[in-house]
Amino acid sequence: MTKRKLKCPKCKSERVSLWMGAKLGIQYFCKKCGYRSPLIIEEESKE
Repeated sequence: MTKRKLKCPKCKSERVSLWMGAKLGIQYFCKKCGYRSPLIIEEESKE
């Protein structure tokens, strides 16, 4: 089974959450550095 991890491209933190979606498109928010953007690092790990 693979698990998807999201990472902030600015500070590399995994404390990333979905900020908004729908008409504005998907945006992510980093709780550590405050980065907001649709661009995010996605990593897959086998667990």
